[in-house]
Amino acid sequence: MSDIITNNGNPSGVVLPDNSYGIVIISLIIDGIIQGFEVPELQVLLGNFRIIDNAGYEYRTNSTGSPQVIGSNIGGIGPEFDPSYIFNFNNEAGIVLSDIFGISVGTNGAFIPIDSVDVANPTENFTLLDVDIFNLNEIPFSCRNIIFACITQESPRYLELLESVGEASVANFEYGINEAIPNSKDGELLCPSNNISNGFANLRVLAQPVGEVEYFVGFVGLNNGNGRGSMDSFRTPTACLGCEE
Repeated sequence: MSDIITNNGNPSGVVLPDNSYGIVIISLIIDGIIQGFEVPELQVLLGNFRIIDNAGYEYRTNSTGSPQVIGSNIGGIGPEFDPSYIFNFNNEAGIVLSDIFGISVGTNGAFIPIDSVDVANPTENFTLLDVDIFNLNEIPFSCRNIIFACITQESPRYLELLESVGEASVANFEYGINEAIPNSKDGELLCPSNNISNGFANLRVLAQPVGEVEYFVGFVGLNNGNGRGSMDSFRTPTACLGCEE
């Protein structure tokens, strides 16, 4: 993120210090007002980006955004605010390794509209998910609950988060898919004891910090461990699961 340029090659105006970390947020502004849930037909933005690191490797993926109805613990998550995220995977072209990332950020403001994103305390934000793996015949394999958070097992916040949430035995910012396509860094798996090599994963939101409107986005990377791979973002199959027409 040290050299962000526009499509025509001009500087973007984003200047970051060396060895810094952060996120980029792009919002639709009309007449000086950020457009949100009050104008749902105007809030959808599409885009993609690529990253070229110092070693010359290039990564490309779709940009992510929020669905029109998102999960929140304001009043508790119910079926009307119970989003799912999906991604597909396979072992084509020798794919044997995976990197599944989830990012949770809190928001500062009322549920409607959201006026800013709060990343001041990244270890306080989390998303608890129920994971299922489906094979090509769409037969589900029930997995465990996992937590995506900006921590590792060595973090001071790790045990505290597991105890306070109480519905998962593991928390991390990166996972592998299963035994067939494990994590590239020998990390935890979304679905231990599962060996499906072609299918898709469904991750259903169970909980997020109480009192927070929480955005969650995810990325899936697949590679063959020898220079070939792909990267994409999670998808939301529907904006509102369990809702009546």
